[in-house]
Amino acid sequence: MTTPAARRRNTYAIGWPAFGHFIIEHLRAFIEEQLTTYAGGGAVVADIGCGEQPWRKLVASLGGCYIGVDLQQNESNSVDVISDLNEQIDLPDRTVDVVLFTEVLEHLREGGGKVMPEIRRILKPDGVVILTTPFIYRLHEEPYDYGRFTTHYFTANASRWGFAVIDSRRSGNIVEVWATLWDDFWCLERARTPFSLPRRIWNTGMRVLGQGVASVMNASGLKLPAFYYLSTLCVLRKTG
Repeated sequence: MTTPAARRRNTYAIGWPAFGHFIIEHLRAFIEEQLTTYAGGGAVVADIGCGEQPWRKLVASLGGCYIGVDLQQNESNSVDVISDLNEQIDLPDRTVDVVLFTEVLEHLREGGGKVMPEIRRILKPDGVVILTTPFIYRLHEEPYDYGRFTTHYFTANASRWGFAVIDSRRSGNIVEVWATLWDDFWCLERARTPFSLPRRIWNTGMRVLGQGVASVMNASGLKLPAFYYLSTLCVLRKTG
């Protein structure tokens, strides 16, 4: 969901070692995988909280029909449906095959309480929701940042909302969390002091070190604890 002060992402392509490298890479891989599975063959895909619509081109390339839904019009004037997601989604009943609902839930006052029944209403029978939300991440788009949601939250509530969980993942691991938090701690690009250049050098070095260690451990196949992780990733299917 956008807000008047929000700056929304228009691509999930990210350089290395840019801030949020691991977060964005995990999100990109998961969303691409799920859209490739569900969004082809003329499927109607509603991107709820679409912002600058980084997934419109992929859905179109897969043969899907993309509908962008958000609180307000975006910079490209390409939002198809304007809706207050805290109240309702202005789409007809049972008209959507896939709902893309990424990085939005934490910005809704009541979490899934209102929006998930609305998503179920607009989905066709057996329609799916591709859902992501941050777990360990800085406060953002304040004051419209209301919560963090675990995989257990969706497992516990899916049936009450009228869904079954068909995929549930925790992205990232304890090393990637460490690298991301350490990177965030040293994000001093906005500093305007006589020491800003040394700080930039230090910040870049720590990014390379932290992200490099995590990349090597990932490549080695070492399984790391996932009680600290970056994002919650789910696919839910409409039931009943």
